[in-house]
Amino acid sequence: LILTDHLGNVYFIDQSELFSKKKEQIFAKNIKSNLKVTRVFDAYVYKQKIFISYTLNNDNCNSINVSYANLNFENLKFEKFYNPKTCNDTGSPGRIQFFSKNEEPGLLLSTSEGSHDKPGKLTQDKNSIFGKILFLQLKDGKAQIISLGHRVIQGLYADQNKIIATEHGPKGGDEINLILDEKNYGWPVVSLGERYDFKYGKEILSYKKDHKKNNFKEPIFSFIPSIGISEIIKLPDTFSAYYDKHFLLSSLNGRSIYLIRFSDNFEKIVTI
Repeated sequence: LILTDHLGNVYFIDQSELFSKKKEQIFAKNIKSNLKVTRVFDAYVYKQKIFISYTLNNDNCNSINVSYANLNFENLKFEKFYNPKTCNDTGSPGRIQFFSKNEEPGLLLSTSEGSHDKPGKLTQDKNSIFGKILFLQLKDGKAQIISLGHRVIQGLYADQNKIIATEHGPKGGDEINLILDEKNYGWPVVSLGERYDFKYGKEILSYKKDHKKNNFKEPIFSFIPSIGISEIIKLPDTFSAYYDKHFLLSSLNGRSIYLIRFSDNFEKIVTI
């Protein structure tokens, strides 16, 4: 089990220790590394390399970074993989997943900007990397925009046929989205949620409510009220005959793990 904290420390716990019935306490062991960060957002292991997404803050401006190291349990020597020169006072990277686009292997990286009731200004800008899902080619780290109009993606699942993202809305409106190439998911123009200072009974809304009518891609599902939506993973087929083709969705505010089954084309949720 490999762990990272937001300060950039990397730890591991051996499975034999993790599942031992003899030990009452388990201690994670620190792996030395040369990683210097302001805040870590995700870690992902692919073909014995560990990739970490993080911010570096210079003069109150956050730059997005992804670095990698050959995986070992003694000393991780990180090298830059993706570090564009642009920065943003509220910008950050997010989740990492492996994906192959047009038979080109790479990594998906989500990004965000803005805070609470102050949405970012570049999320709808097709020339900006913020508020997007990016495809980073493994061979050179070159970035392409997969989708735009995202607030804060907290969960990301990808295989060869589909990409599923779970995304924080504002007050209400946490979303599960089927990500399609070059589609716009609407933030901060449209959301089924509202500002954090919103009071029910108020006549003036801050965000439009109809994705399709405003030429944006609709979510598969929205949680109102929000559950503090977090990571999503696919359960292995060996987990349970009863829960075949199911996904697990975690939540912060909901303090629950949800079992979800999508329709075959992933256009709706059958059970939750």
